[in-house]
Amino acid sequence: MRDANQGFSKLIARVERGEKFIVTKNKREVARIEPMGVDNVEAARRRAAWARIEQFMCADRRSIDGWTYKSRREELHDRSV
Repeated sequence: MRDANQGFSKLIARVERGEKFIVTKNKREVARIEPMGVDNVEAARRRAAWARIEQFMCADRRSIDGWTYKSRREELHDRSV
């Protein structure tokens, strides 16, 4: 951790070139630093989109047809009822 902290800008420059690093503390792995890949960016965008959808669904708003969204997506598709 000390080396990463003291040379963080150099570390990030190497990560931008595609290198990956594992940060250790007391010989124990505590973090991974790696480039953001297209898959990681897309996954983050999908998670953010679902968060916005869930926020809308839990906002107690009425649709044009009069439906009220009050629960999470999983609860809407619960087939045990």
